Amino acid sequence: MDVRIALNEIENRILKIKDESHDERLLTYNIITGILNGLERYKKDIPSTLYNQYLNELVWSMESLCGLDDGNGKSDDQHVTWALGAINKLKSKFCFDI
Repeated sequence: MDVRIALNEIENRILKIKDESHDERLLTYNIITGILNGLERYKKDIPSTLYNQYLNELVWSMESLCGLDDGNGKSDDQHVTWALGAINKLKSKFCFDI
């Protein structure tokens, strides 16, 4: 798996999620979690606290967008913004550095 391609794929799916039905969002969540599981093998040189923090931010927003969490009452737009921010953190020099 190419980390850059994987994170770009997640980003593209997040950008489209607001136009999806509830069932489509759940499928998108399943696809993204599968990609994230594949990234686990590439995190060996990354400080685990940063990786886990960024990953948790992304997953929480994804769960909120899919109706699996109440999202603290924040809008889908806000969760999309936070999810994209988490992806950018995963891409940053503090994580995968891509």
